[in-house]
Amino acid sequence: MAQGWHIPGDPHSRGSGARFSWSTRWYVRTYYNPILVEDLQANKTVFRRGSTMVKELYFDGEEEVVGYAVMTKVRKKSGDEGQVWLFYETFDGTNNGAIFGKGLEECADCHSTGIEFLRSDFRP
Repeated sequence: MAQGWHIPGDPHSRGSGARFSWSTRWYVRTYYNPILVEDLQANKTVFRRGSTMVKELYFDGEEEVVGYAVMTKVRKKSGDEGQVWLFYETFDGTNNGAIFGKGLEECADCHSTGIEFLRSDFRP
């Protein structure tokens, strides 16, 4: 991961702040870039353009990464429908069948429950 990126924890250690379990088969390790870390540390509820998180997706255990999800804020302002976020997600580690685009409904619907579309409750 690029220098300065924050790794909130280790997916291999129980109780880590970076390992979230949404079901018995879903584990995620999240990386925050320095812009997002600064905004979170400042308790901002609207993040700056360039704020980015990268998630490694694990299924059936915590050893093998099988996919990735990325979201980057591409505009300064915020929005209720995620249109200022660029989303990318793949569940097989390739670009085959990946979803990619600004304000994707299938991403924004789920992420709208978070603060500025960030669902993770971890704060650096």
